[in-house]
Amino acid sequence: MGNWASPVEVAGSAQQDTRRVVIHQVNPDYTRALGSPLVEGRLFAQSEVNNKQHLAVVNQTFVRTRLGGQDPLGRTIRIPLLSQAPFAIEDNSFQIVGVVKDTLNRGLTDQVMPELYLPFTLLGVANRVVTLTQADPASLTRAVLGQVYAIDTNQPVTDISTLEAVLNFVRFVQVPIWSR
Repeated sequence: MGNWASPVEVAGSAQQDTRRVVIHQVNPDYTRALGSPLVEGRLFAQSEVNNKQHLAVVNQTFVRTRLGGQDPLGRTIRIPLLSQAPFAIEDNSFQIVGVVKDTLNRGLTDQVMPELYLPFTLLGVANRVVTLTQADPASLTRAVLGQVYAIDTNQPVTDISTLEAVLNFVRFVQVPIWSR
């Protein structure tokens, strides 16, 4: 996966919201791995990801804040940033096919941001691997590294951590500081 934030345009909207949306590049199983269940529509099929189809899945906050709660399925959104370097893709429009439940994406105390999920194959700028396991996550480190290096032996792998460790860090960072 890879992610960043950018303004998104909703086709047919009279008033465009210029605030940034969190954009994730993912495979079909990403939302399942993070425990973000589908609430409407569908997720990507592997064939759609492989064929670089211009599809999108959004979170509930996106539907509420960018679509005014209207039916999102079949709506078209545009990401103007994708027309610029380094992406420079001709068609920066995507059709919404599904909605996933909101998950914390700005820490434990901040409001959830709107999110948009795209197939990772469209841009080729992914920078993370997320693995779901029922075993001890630390026991899979070697196997995951082996898979990464099987694809590219020169690929640097850094910052290996469990989701629990990431959440504990967020909890630590989010501790309010009181001053008198």
